[in-house]
Amino acid sequence: MRFRFVVAVVVLSVVVSISHAEESGPKEPEWVAPTGTLGPLDFTPSAHFNGAIGNSSGDTEELAVGHHDPTREDGTVQGIEVGLSLRAGPVEGYAVHTFSYGAGEEWENEWEEAFLKLRDIPGGFELRGGRMFARFGRQNAKHLHAWDFADMPLVWGRFLGDDGLITDGGDVTWLKQGIGTTYGITAGYGDAKSHAHDHGHVDHGEEEHEDGEHHEEEHGKDHDGGEEVLFSDGVGSGRAFAQYRRNDYNSFEAGVSLALGEDEAERQLVVAGADFSYTWRENGLEPGGRAVTWLTEVLYRDVEAGETEHGEHEEHGEHEEHEAQGEHEAHADDTLPGGSEWGLYSQVVYTHNRHLDTGLRVGYVAGDDALASSDRFRVSPAITTYLDPFRRVMLRVQYNYDDIQGAGEEHSVWLQAGLSWGGAEVR
Repeated sequence: MRFRFVVAVVVLSVVVSISHAEESGPKEPEWVAPTGTLGPLDFTPSAHFNGAIGNSSGDTEELAVGHHDPTREDGTVQGIEVGLSLRAGPVEGYAVHTFSYGAGEEWENEWEEAFLKLRDIPGGFELRGGRMFARFGRQNAKHLHAWDFADMPLVWGRFLGDDGLITDGGDVTWLKQGIGTTYGITAGYGDAKSHAHDHGHVDHGEEEHEDGEHHEEEHGKDHDGGEEVLFSDGVGSGRAFAQYRRNDYNSFEAGVSLALGEDEAERQLVVAGADFSYTWRENGLEPGGRAVTWLTEVLYRDVEAGETEHGEHEEHGEHEEHEAQGEHEAHADDTLPGGSEWGLYSQVVYTHNRHLDTGLRVGYVAGDDALASSDRFRVSPAITTYLDPFRRVMLRVQYNYDDIQGAGEEHSVWLQAGLSWGGAEVR
């Protein structure tokens, strides 16, 4: 604890000294963002590291809502992202493989994205196909290294899962760009990526017992004790947005999002969202200078009631004694409840200069008695310092105050470090 406190003090001292540093705009060296060429193909590699240590009054694994959230006080490797972007005229592609080490104390790895894109289609269209972060809301399409805070917003983890909404499928986007306005609509469909993470250990001794445990995990509890309700198999998603730039210094964006599908128990599931953001930049379209970005997003989730697998088996005649008593007799344990919930997060990030950001995020998600989920409230102030003028080396101090219905208040402090290398990624 004393070591972490000393580290935090050192970081804050660095932040204070850097906050008064003069702006210098050196040109980024080529090795920081290299690009290679192979015939008509341009390729850009990238690599990112994010890790965190800290201290919490509660169970760090239970307080986390995202797969990449800090979960170990002694050190979490939130993500090592190794990616490659490809460009060949209107055809582009991107793939990224991620490694992480968290509360399970075993390394995990997975392909987070791997897709091809066809852009500049007449009429303002573009197509994507493969494994993709769905274009849903403002948070979902961001990789870990692009987060403004050390962890995922509460509502995002509960409604869309600890990795967000990732699909194996395709989408089509229409864009209309003007001088001061931009409009866009995206519609996509695909199989939702499973949210069960493989820690590399499998017990082959008792297959039936293993299957039972797997089923219990897939239909388990979320981090707040409620029933875990997430998309499974085919899910349709979409987003519509409009950007308005009043002048070079002030811009606004508003959007709405929708995702439709079923959960593991084949219950109809709907998640809808609306977002609004405002950005002010001191230098307008020129780099550098102070800036403020305010973002608020509201999400709503509705799930219909459905039957458990036990109930389905009874319908197919596996329990003859029950059928003899009457096929239509209702039993509470044969029904999975439905319900609805809503939540939001609102955050503001103030850029003092190219070396220092300060931010504040407030999040809330409402529980539902039918789904046995709890109300939860979180406040997260954060200070981020960039140790180089290109914002490639980052240190962040973040404090979380959590108030969970039925579980009380918890306090957490995280020191996050980040390293980034590589050029612009295909999105």
